[in-house]
Amino acid sequence: MKRWMAGLLSVMMLLSGGCAMAEENAKNERVYVVTGADGSVRSLTDVIRLENRDGSETLTDRTGLDGIENVGGPEGFTLQGEALVWQAAGKDITYEGTSGKKPAVVPVAELTLEGETVTAAALKEKEGEAALTVRWQSEESYPVLTVTVMPLPEGATDLQLENAALMTEAGRKLVVGWGATGLDESLGLKDSFSVRFHADHAAPGWMMTAALPDPAGLLGGALRERIGLDGEVGLETVRKMLEAARDGEAMPLSTGKTGAAALAVNMLTGSVDSLNEGAAKLDSGLTALKGNNEALMSGADQILAAALKSANDQLTASGLAAAGITVPELTAENYAEVLDGLAEKLKMLQPQAADSLRAAKEQLDQLAAFRDGLKTYTDGVAEAAGGAGTLKSGLSTLTGTLTDAVSKAAGTALETLEKGEKLLVASGEETGYDLRPEGMRMNTVYLIRTDFD
Repeated sequence: MKRWMAGLLSVMMLLSGGCAMAEENAKNERVYVVTGADGSVRSLTDVIRLENRDGSETLTDRTGLDGIENVGGPEGFTLQGEALVWQAAGKDITYEGTSGKKPAVVPVAELTLEGETVTAAALKEKEGEAALTVRWQSEESYPVLTVTVMPLPEGATDLQLENAALMTEAGRKLVVGWGATGLDESLGLKDSFSVRFHADHAAPGWMMTAALPDPAGLLGGALRERIGLDGEVGLETVRKMLEAARDGEAMPLSTGKTGAAALAVNMLTGSVDSLNEGAAKLDSGLTALKGNNEALMSGADQILAAALKSANDQLTASGLAAAGITVPELTAENYAEVLDGLAEKLKMLQPQAADSLRAAKEQLDQLAAFRDGLKTYTDGVAEAAGGAGTLKSGLSTLTGTLTDAVSKAAGTALETLEKGEKLLVASGEETGYDLRPEGMRMNTVYLIRTDFD
């Protein structure tokens, strides 16, 4: 339990304690509050640490606290009205005080048994279907983010959780609820959580709430200090980039990482456009080339047909028929077989005629090979043209799909950004429990223990 709580609180401390610019002094306060289940404040102590980052001899603070005591050293102070001046001697100052001012937020818990309101003491003595509802109440207008941790009491079973979760730490079960107050309703964040359970002489004893006012100021300070990013400028740049992506326009260029990202997106977009343009040109060129296929094949067929006719005329005039040798008409399909047969018959009787027949066959072979090669070429052109058309269509479809997806994603991101801006609306000027001194950043965390007895 202690380790889990330490981890939770360390996150709060990190956010609230390390967000000032390097050259800024800061006022960090931890407001320790003990309340009853009805939200009544039983005790409150404000522990403040003044960060003396520039090593000043004196630190000037503003306060509305009573009973101020230095709990971090021997340094003295003077108090005149709200002006609190510390003799810091270059050191940080840690002091505490009390006040009757209400905390920015208090948790209010309601226990019911079988639908009737009961106290924790009464629930401890009974059995039945119970419910615990914890609501964070605030009279302030700025957002306060809250997390509440409560040990699950023994005898509580069959849990039904709303806006909460059940966790186990070191063998102990914890109910963790979360939410916020002072937010835009469109964000859909709740200001309460509830636990329904079967109670067998079980009742909560206590719970601890960590509340963080002014998330905008803390986040902005953390961004500036840790990564050197101005929150407002950075968000505006991101907004413009998202709007450009949503509307299909070129990304606006700027400096830093966002500018590099925009440049990369523009280069990618330009590459996609060039690819689409190239695919269109390829499709156009191959389509035009394919249009010549029929004329090319017709010309090759005519050349081969003319050569076959010439060969047939020469065979008719050769007198082979008068010698009793029958010669069928030569065609593209049979010329090789006919001429080879004739050459074989004449190689002994008329060697020169046989050689002429073999030469004629070689010429016809070359013409037939040319025609067949041209046929393979034109078939390839036709196939490539079809592929280029498919490529062009596919790229166009893909580009359109990607563009739509990017546009929708950018639109969703813009909606999320707008919600984030609604969440981070606090100014940071008046969100502390104590008074904010001039020239200092104010970081506040409330740590509220609620006792059910």
